[in-house]
Amino acid sequence: MQGSNDRADDDPVQLCEVGPLGVRSTDSWTPLRGERAGAVVALLSIAPDSGVRTAALLDAAWPEPDRPANARQSLANVIARLRAQFGASFIETTGSGYRLGPMVDSDRARILEVAASDEIDDADVDRGVAERVDDALGRWRGEPWVDITIEEVEPDRARLNAARLRLFRAKARSLAQQNRDAEAVETLEQIVATDAGTEDDWYDLARAIAALGNRADAIERIREARRLLAHRGLEIGERLASLESALLDGSWNESSSRRRTEPSSPMLGRRAQLDRVSELI
Repeated sequence: MQGSNDRADDDPVQLCEVGPLGVRSTDSWTPLRGERAGAVVALLSIAPDSGVRTAALLDAAWPEPDRPANARQSLANVIARLRAQFGASFIETTGSGYRLGPMVDSDRARILEVAASDEIDDADVDRGVAERVDDALGRWRGEPWVDITIEEVEPDRARLNAARLRLFRAKARSLAQQNRDAEAVETLEQIVATDAGTEDDWYDLARAIAALGNRADAIERIREARRLLAHRGLEIGERLASLESALLDGSWNESSSRRRTEPSSPMLGRRAQLDRVSELI
């Protein structure tokens, strides 16, 4: 049996939660329309494999005290429309509610899975790991759950944003070890533009800028990091201060600077974020 759009029930589909909510199949991308349909799919997406109880779906999509008497039937209608559009196995019925089917490839799940991997913390990022990082970042099309207003997705939004920073750091290390410093700079700039950038991020950014021959710019970025820290009553650490001194006195050596040491600096942002996405889940 096929849905109304001629998609076979067991055809794999990609659920895009990072950016506008939608579903991608082999040859098309379909936005998922409707506030309540979005709430239902969002709750199913962040749920464990066991799925979501019907009562929880009703609470999210038809909250009290304004829930209509026919809310349960309205939920059934939403599920039926989603199945008709994306295949009968897009959403499975469980003993107490619903869950996403196994043919659904969730962008958020892939992003969190790759970001939680120990392998992306390695100083030398393996090619296979780098490819998985690129795939995960390629699934990022905008703010997570951008059109979803239910409060249940807020913790997941934070998890995904933290995951993106970990993926950016892994990508920057991979680019740096390939001497692709201009691309590493672009990636690191996206990290320090947030309030979660660490002193090590600023170090890597300044080093990559210096490797491009822009030592004056590298020194200015270190001074920018110092100003941000000073605003919080802190000082830059020894590693970043040593890089600044070496750049100023001309003793900086690009090849030796590529030997990455273990991070030792505190978080530079307004709050200390856990660096491991697995600890956020």
